[in-house]
Amino acid sequence: MVNKFPYDRPRIGQIELSKFLYTNLREDVVAIVSAPTGFGKTISILYASRALVDEGRFDKVFYVVRTRNELDPVIRDGRKVGMRFSILYSIARMCPLARGKNISSDGFWAVCSLLRIKGLCEYYRRTRSLDIPQIFSSISSSRDHTDFADRLSKEIGVCPYFTSLELLDYVDLYVATYPYIFKESIKSWIFSDRDFSQTLLVIDEAHNILNIGSLMGESISIDVLDRAIRELEELSLDTDTLDFLKNLTSIKVDDVGKGYTFIGRDRVGLDKGVADRLMEIAIEASLEMFREHNDIDNVEDLDLSIYRVAKFVKSAVNNHFEIFVSRERPKGLTIHTLPIDFDVVREIIEQFPSAILMSGTSPDKSFIEKGVGIKKHIEVVDVEEYGARNYLRENAVAIMFTGATTSYRERTERMFKTYSKLIETLYRVHRGGVIMVIYPSYEVMNSIVSLISSDIEMVIESLKPLSQIIDEIARKEKVVVNTVAGGRLAEGIELTVNGESLIKTVVVVGVPYPQPDDYIEFIKRDLQKKGYIYTEYYRDLAIMRVLQAVGRAIRSEKDYALIVLADRRYRQKKLLEKIKLNIKAVTDSINTIEKIVSSLNQ
Repeated sequence: MVNKFPYDRPRIGQIELSKFLYTNLREDVVAIVSAPTGFGKTISILYASRALVDEGRFDKVFYVVRTRNELDPVIRDGRKVGMRFSILYSIARMCPLARGKNISSDGFWAVCSLLRIKGLCEYYRRTRSLDIPQIFSSISSSRDHTDFADRLSKEIGVCPYFTSLELLDYVDLYVATYPYIFKESIKSWIFSDRDFSQTLLVIDEAHNILNIGSLMGESISIDVLDRAIRELEELSLDTDTLDFLKNLTSIKVDDVGKGYTFIGRDRVGLDKGVADRLMEIAIEASLEMFREHNDIDNVEDLDLSIYRVAKFVKSAVNNHFEIFVSRERPKGLTIHTLPIDFDVVREIIEQFPSAILMSGTSPDKSFIEKGVGIKKHIEVVDVEEYGARNYLRENAVAIMFTGATTSYRERTERMFKTYSKLIETLYRVHRGGVIMVIYPSYEVMNSIVSLISSDIEMVIESLKPLSQIIDEIARKEKVVVNTVAGGRLAEGIELTVNGESLIKTVVVVGVPYPQPDDYIEFIKRDLQKKGYIYTEYYRDLAIMRVLQAVGRAIRSEKDYALIVLADRRYRQKKLLEKIKLNIKAVTDSINTIEKIVSSLNQ
């Protein structure tokens, strides 16, 4: 690596990580990188990647992040190391015509397709004759993902989305959000004809590979299916396809148990022919809609359900996926298409010659080798071995509460009352800020929350837009935030002011093992078939959820927090070894916890 590291004062371990990757990354290598929050792994990886691309070991880096906000650090550090970059996220958010309009993503896709086909989108029309040097001159100083799209549409007058797709052949660094590589309905359409045989793959927050149902699954409610049926009936199109949709909606609520219930493609008559025909019908319906409304300014309130259903069904025809149903509300059902084995992850990684899987809670080497089935050589590095600081361990006071458990056999009213009393006590001695309570399931959360005193200020996870929930939390001086492990609030939010976390206490109620259901049985069979010990996966998934949840409180060296592991099962040696928190006290007494917290306040 001939170029100087772009920061004058690198953190301990950053240069060592770059050297490790530069030395070890070659064809048929997967590097698993463990780096705690606040380490600065992005710059280390891009510094090494720039050298690898310059030397010709790879033609470019394909870097995927979970959300569009996580694009911004990669943009910043990509600029720092001098890489030519492009980014890709939601087409509706990149489009200058859709900005500020209340249009569904599926309604937007339909209109966008028709505007392009009819030659009515001036931004897309200009994309056909791109001035590549002019484009890089404009986007190279982009501050963030929004600024990137604005520069393309306002300065150059081209479609940001389709220009970004064209730039894939010209960049050193291509940054995209998860769906473009992990969602079958999107990946197969966008990148099906792309050659990645010389490209280095980087997966940020790679712990999400453990939870492939959430990562790669698609969902659709019965309500959307009902609307799609009405759209088909109004258009008088295709009775066979109509019968297929009616089969999906014929599932009875009483037939659905807890979690995911297996339905299967065969039962509902799904095959590739049905999926292809549904997409044809969706396009026909889009044409009909366009004849009535003519342009994007007149479609704000439209939602083309048949288009959404067509995309959902497209992912379900993959042989690695099956159809399940869950009960989201007392009378509401949701249909899911979920991956039933980890071969789908293996196939993605094997499209690339080499990959970096990085996280603060990276999956084990044995899981990647056996569970996922990766045949490449695997290198493992933990930056703490270089002396990197782990602020979660240094700045968190961890207490284990052994006076309760959410183990299935002990879920009683008395146990729920114990947990509600613990939460009330922590709230009353809390000086201010957010107390985040993480539950193993919605059932447990609802049972405990219903017993908490009404004078406790609370926010409960809901289907509201995430921005609204965050605003509601930020307005309160002291509040209990109730969420489920693995949910949007447990892993998907940053609650900070001036770089400091608002979360001062995290209570993990129970051990968030995946609940037993039909879907977990499929995953279990897949892992057993490959010779991987299923109970290790079960435990690792729970530990990942715990660490991701408690990590919300410690985002930098400035943050300090109290962590309460509230379940006697945390005494198990294998759980403690992997969680790696410094446990300051173990007690079954809520009064003792109250005294500890009071002393910390002084």
